[in-house]
Amino acid sequence: MSSIFGAIRASTAEQATGLREVDQITQQNAAMVEQANASCQALTAEAEQIA
Repeated sequence: MSSIFGAIRASTAEQATGLREVDQITQQNAAMVEQANASCQALTAEAEQIA
């Protein structure tokens, strides 16, 4: 019975690690989207000034 609980603990720890990694990647992606949006806005403003 204790081996089952040990396996459950190990699986839970692995899942937690995986979720932290996914969260970090999601945050990085969100930051890149914000940067891309800011770049698009800047380019739009420049294009309006040129036109």
